[in-house]
Amino acid sequence: MEVQVTTLDLWQQDRIAKLARGQYKAKMDGDGAMSDYQRDISNLERMIEDVRRIRDRTCEPKSNSNPRYHALSSAVSQLNRAIDDMRAES
Repeated sequence: MEVQVTTLDLWQQDRIAKLARGQYKAKMDGDGAMSDYQRDISNLERMIEDVRRIRDRTCEPKSNSNPRYHALSSAVSQLNRAIDDMRAES
């Protein structure tokens, strides 16, 4: 069974705050804990640290001429873009 949820539904359930037309912000839990959205951003930031650590440990030479170094650097860049996009929404 598939259920669709709109931003209006989330706003009416008091799970997001409406900033302006078409702009919403995730709310903190009642006990001040991070929302799932903020937790996802935190997880992505940890992934970036892990990918950088792997890149530094396994890639020689450390330049874009090394295909693995280039691929892992691109992964870090894409994760940063995703985080920036998620922060712009919240």
